[in-house]
Amino acid sequence: MRFRFQHLLTQAGADPGLVDAVTDWTNPIPVATGSEGAGDAYYLGLQPPYRTGAAPFVSASSLRLVRGFTQPVYTQIAPFVSALPQPTTINVNTAPAPVLEAIGLSPAQAQAIISLRAKSPFTTLAQFLGSAPLAGQPLDGAGLDVGSAFFQSAIEVRVGRVRSALDSVLELGNNGKVTVLLRARNTTP
Repeated sequence: MRFRFQHLLTQAGADPGLVDAVTDWTNPIPVATGSEGAGDAYYLGLQPPYRTGAAPFVSASSLRLVRGFTQPVYTQIAPFVSALPQPTTINVNTAPAPVLEAIGLSPAQAQAIISLRAKSPFTTLAQFLGSAPLAGQPLDGAGLDVGSAFFQSAIEVRVGRVRSALDSVLELGNNGKVTVLLRARNTTP
């Protein structure tokens, strides 16, 4: 996953070494590692000072607090990252082109996969790995899948001048049961 995130950062025009800053942000031991890492000492020197998360991200928007994640970098990668309660796979049937490129596909291969799956989604990982756009390319299938366990729901309602939004993160269990993991409400006049 580290390589894939580095590739996504590179596509966004950011330093792939920012992966070290993300690692340090989530590390319970608040010390810097790698060339772009930053522990508590760095963040406590900022105005206003704050500490690293020292835990997994709860929201992808927390990346904006991490050293090196400027607003332009965050804006570029935000549509392609998420914060989930556990490591998960990339669904090759729903991944956008930049994510397919981050797993090692060329832009042309990514577009060919998107066209192919629009006609008929992949039903197995072997089918994806053996598809024509990937012919002859050794691609590591680790961390890839043809389905998803996590979903995002975004509902917006407007009544007159009032807008109400409800965003949820849902988990589909092996038993088919859906669990709401996170829910955020926002109402504006």
